[in-house]
Amino acid sequence: PRRRTGVCAKHQRRLATTIKRARMLAIIPITEKLVRR
Repeated sequence: PRRRTGVCAKHQRRLATTIKRARMLAIIPITEKLVRR
C-alpha cells in the first residue's frame, strides 16, 4: 500500500509495475501472508 511505502502516486505506480514484473520473472516470491504493522 502507498501509505506504507511512503512514495508519491507516480512512483507508486512505477513501483507496482516493477514488483509485478519481478514476480512474473520469479525474482520476488508471491506471498499470501503479508506482514501487517
